[in-house]
Amino acid sequence: MIIPTNPFLNNSNEKFENDALVFPWDRAFFSSNGSTAIILTLRDLGIKKGSKIGVPAYICNSVPNCLIKHGYIPIYFDIEINFIPKHETINKLIHKRKIKALILVEYFGLFNIKINRFIKDIKAKNNIKVILDRCHSSFSGDFKISQLSRIDALVYSHRKTLRVFDGGCHLILSKSKLTNFHEIINIPRLSLFYIFHFIENFFYYTRLLNIYSEPIYKIRKMLKYFYKRKYKHINFQEKSKISNNLFSVLSNKNEIQKIKDTRRANYNFLIKELSQFKNKKFEIIHKKLSINETPQILPLLDLKGDLVSFLRKHCISAYHWPDFELPHIIKENKIMYSNSNYYNKSLICIPVHQSLKLEHLKYIISIMSKW
Repeated sequence: MIIPTNPFLNNSNEKFENDALVFPWDRAFFSSNGSTAIILTLRDLGIKKGSKIGVPAYICNSVPNCLIKHGYIPIYFDIEINFIPKHETINKLIHKRKIKALILVEYFGLFNIKINRFIKDIKAKNNIKVILDRCHSSFSGDFKISQLSRIDALVYSHRKTLRVFDGGCHLILSKSKLTNFHEIINIPRLSLFYIFHFIENFFYYTRLLNIYSEPIYKIRKMLKYFYKRKYKHINFQEKSKISNNLFSVLSNKNEIQKIKDTRRANYNFLIKELSQFKNKKFEIIHKKLSINETPQILPLLDLKGDLVSFLRKHCISAYHWPDFELPHIIKENKIMYSNSNYYNKSLICIPVHQSLKLEHLKYIISIMSKW
């Protein structure tokens, strides 16, 4: 859990120091969530409503839903087994479907070397805006100029890495317009955000209720579905706004480095232990982290079935992604989008977040050994 260093900041305009953030601070624009950041990115890139946007089929439906809500037309493409789309598929979409922008996802904070190579090849052959979605991991990926020059924009959802109220953020890399000032919004300690987090921690540490059990998981999915059943309305804010708790983390380089190191260490520990299993009923997808990868989760392929239910029964917060939030059109076209449907059913997300201790990791291994 990340606790704000100063949760009682007053609303104010604060200028970030040049070295305050782990990404180019002068081009950062903060908003409420990742979906909002994508729509604001299209606006800032000058992509007009009615334009066709290339979107991977393996994606949460909040992305295409918000595109449709705001007048864009999502054009889906399947990913390959290596989580990268085919060059031929994308080139065909660009020329035959006349897409104006391409959204690519850096899945789970991994595969950034592959995605960078892919973007380089696509940009070399096509005049198209490329948006790299890094919503899965706040601190993964390369920030070298040689890499960023090929990408028009980066999009983040920091709440998937940090315990924060907001988290949307985008960086326009292909324009010289800079954002130097950010309005800091105070989140009171008695807000619902902190209350729900307190309740969750209470049940977790007292063991009075398995908050990761299958029944609770289904209830949470149902509530999430009810909340997201309608397309979101995006507030086209003119000012960059960031909560005080997110600001307190992003302005602390030591905390960020600690988060990165802990996530990488947790990932590597689980990989080392799971690789020693005999007669494995799972497959390790990504065995070795590159220097710039900070994982959101450890992805495994469930070769037997029901691994998520088994782990959740034992208080481990494993899950499928995007699960029930895979767009309906993708579910209905299993042949056309075969890889996306396969991963949605078989890929398991194992936690590696920064609040896990060695005892938690050993517990995960002990439960996996019984499956």
